[in-house]
Amino acid sequence: MVNDKTNKQTSPKSALAAAITLALLPLNQPAAEGFQIEEVIVTATKRAEGLQDVPIALSVMGGEKITEQGVGSLEDISAFMPNVNISENSGSDAIFIRGIGSPSNAGFEQSVGTFIDGVYFGRSQASRSALLDVERVEVLKGPQSTLFGKNTVAGAMNITTAGPEEEFEASIQASLEPEFGGWGTSLIVSGALSETVNARLALRREESDGYFRNHSLNQDERQEEDTIARLTLDWQPTEDLGFRLKVEQGKTDTRGRQNTIGITTPASDFIYQTFGDPDFRAGINYDKYGTGSLPGRPAQFDDSEWDTFSLTANWDISDFNIRSITAYVEASVENSLDLDFGPLQMIGAQRFEEHDQFSQEFILTSPTGGTLEYMAGVYYQNENLSRGRDLDIVLSSIAPLFAGHPLEAIVQAGFGDAVMAGNFTQDSETFSAFSQITWNLTNDLRVIAGLRYSDDEKIFEKTMHTAAFSGTDYVAFATAASLPHQAFYDQFLNFAVAHTFDASGYEVCRTSFPSLPVPVPAVSCSVQQGYDNVRHEEHWTGDIVFQYDINADIMAYLKFGSGYKAGGFDEANLTALAEFQEFEDETVESIELGAKMSLWDGRAQLNIAVFSNSFEDVQVSVFDGVAGFVVRNAAETVTEGVELDGQVLLTENLSMRYALSYLDATYDSYQGAPCTAGQTANWTGPDGCEQDLSGQPTQFAPEWSGNLAFEYRHQLSDRLELKAGIDLQYMGDYLPTNDNDPVLQQDAFTKINARIQIAGDDSWTLALLGKNLTDETVSNAPDDIPLGNLGFLGSYFHFLDAPRSYEVQASYRF
Repeated sequence: MVNDKTNKQTSPKSALAAAITLALLPLNQPAAEGFQIEEVIVTATKRAEGLQDVPIALSVMGGEKITEQGVGSLEDISAFMPNVNISENSGSDAIFIRGIGSPSNAGFEQSVGTFIDGVYFGRSQASRSALLDVERVEVLKGPQSTLFGKNTVAGAMNITTAGPEEEFEASIQASLEPEFGGWGTSLIVSGALSETVNARLALRREESDGYFRNHSLNQDERQEEDTIARLTLDWQPTEDLGFRLKVEQGKTDTRGRQNTIGITTPASDFIYQTFGDPDFRAGINYDKYGTGSLPGRPAQFDDSEWDTFSLTANWDISDFNIRSITAYVEASVENSLDLDFGPLQMIGAQRFEEHDQFSQEFILTSPTGGTLEYMAGVYYQNENLSRGRDLDIVLSSIAPLFAGHPLEAIVQAGFGDAVMAGNFTQDSETFSAFSQITWNLTNDLRVIAGLRYSDDEKIFEKTMHTAAFSGTDYVAFATAASLPHQAFYDQFLNFAVAHTFDASGYEVCRTSFPSLPVPVPAVSCSVQQGYDNVRHEEHWTGDIVFQYDINADIMAYLKFGSGYKAGGFDEANLTALAEFQEFEDETVESIELGAKMSLWDGRAQLNIAVFSNSFEDVQVSVFDGVAGFVVRNAAETVTEGVELDGQVLLTENLSMRYALSYLDATYDSYQGAPCTAGQTANWTGPDGCEQDLSGQPTQFAPEWSGNLAFEYRHQLSDRLELKAGIDLQYMGDYLPTNDNDPVLQQDAFTKINARIQIAGDDSWTLALLGKNLTDETVSNAPDDIPLGNLGFLGSYFHFLDAPRSYEVQASYRF
């Protein structure tokens, strides 16, 4: 288990709760000062409203805090928000809220929708882009189907970037992280171009050598370069009509990865040291041993590029508003991965993805303040996904292990050196219409009801065959299928079967050796005519909220809601089993009771939410311990809990923010769940191994989590100000894999960040930031080493969060 050094004496959970309790004690006493907490404006309801007026469990991180904490991705933001987990795994990024999210599979939609300036980003890769010049990030918890649509069953990330202002503004920011060779700089220029046009240009460049040491290659990993540019133009031709054009281009280039082999067996140690690196040592630490590539393949890298265009128009007609959001997103991903995760030149993959998306939304908003307020809209989205990949396996790299084995002749003949070449394309189209009505029954009581109709259609084609490993770059579908190689991986390893899915039918070709050693393989192909490669769904979802202002300082609400995540087609299915190629849509019904309170004459805020969400057909993807993933719908899942958060101005100079969450997220009914690799190896039943996970916790679902932050300001002189802060982030035990392998449980941990800053004349700042000062080692994406049946059973790799680090920050405003 990871990180067992924590929680030996005082429980961080108890300490955090005690600290919050002590800080809240003054709330029952009268305030001696006249200062109050500033109101935070959010757009979680598609209108600009105060955070404390919105009947949603909502966490917000402002742009200033994002900059100060050196946050460059949504992964970093999740550390400051209980019940939110964003982590990179071997294939993509996984976003989880309240124990529900989307695992790694290119065919999955997102359980947590990501929206940037009102535009939905359908690929998880979008969460890796740098957070540049952001005004705020809002995390909406629970289903948000009415206003945000599909793929928000667990919640939504609502990101707002900074817009142009009429007054001229220019600033430059720089950071240096010497221990890991990291540095970054950004430039922002904003102001008026004419009486009706304002512009804002934001540029950022970041580089890092990484926090892992690869001893086999004598280099640091993961080396990363991020470049992003954004131009925003506001045009106000009339008082009632305005346009915002935003154009963004970004690029991320990485070399190496932040993973290591953490747990091994004597058998796997022997293989790694004999056929890889004699100095190999396993450990859940920041020392790794890896070749990074296969013979003839490029060194391990992961590059992505994206271009986005959006045009938002706002037209005020009397007291009504019509908003139009037109957007086009184009992104590409290309990578070469080391999938044995160690010093062997045995398993790798090359992947390349092209994705483009067009969307159009119209929203009509009524005036506010009357008995009835309403909002209505229509949404259209068209997206195209093309994804190719080569899964490479080179068994000749460990050929001596097959001496005396029945497969020795096959491996020596080179039939174990193969590439599983696959191609997956999918065209999707979505149309939806929604309306929301607010009925103000009295000045204090209102009912908010929303309904959304959605129509989704997906068309896919998929092809996979096995070819001889050629040792050249990017060979997907450039090499014809090889029957001997295909027979070996079909008959003996049983995870790669040649197949084709398209509109004309479903064809599968089983290939085998009639006898050994190495005869001419036999092929048997079957065709199912008229296979339906089109999926069509229709959904009605919505919510109803009862909101009551108990007094001027306390608002309570009760919300009932529903939502769905679209079904689809498995991109990673190597077994050609038609019954597992398609997965069903995921649905949720929720209830949430909450209150938002302003206390101590406006110097404190206390928010609480009690929730229960019931999911049907949760989509899961579980590694089978060999080289593939099993995609299923996990029957019934229930997540329940309590969330508490707020802030307090303890003195005029000292403030505190706090959050504490209790979560019970379990599979209510999940019979037939895929087994762990160990269970599969010991399975003696007539059919494939299955386990019953009913009553067991879901992925990334710690029972307790919380945050506690203090910030202190002091005016040193007329021109100098001191600002210091400390953030504590606690997370309890959780299971990071869908098969609930207990070996991979992440133990509870507490991370501490601290920052001290000197600012002068509102024009410059100089700061020192310390991250993870407790130097916790946290594994967010572990799993089994592939090809466990060849000697790696019981061995695991781990993707690790960054260790302790220090960063110097400076900024200058012109």
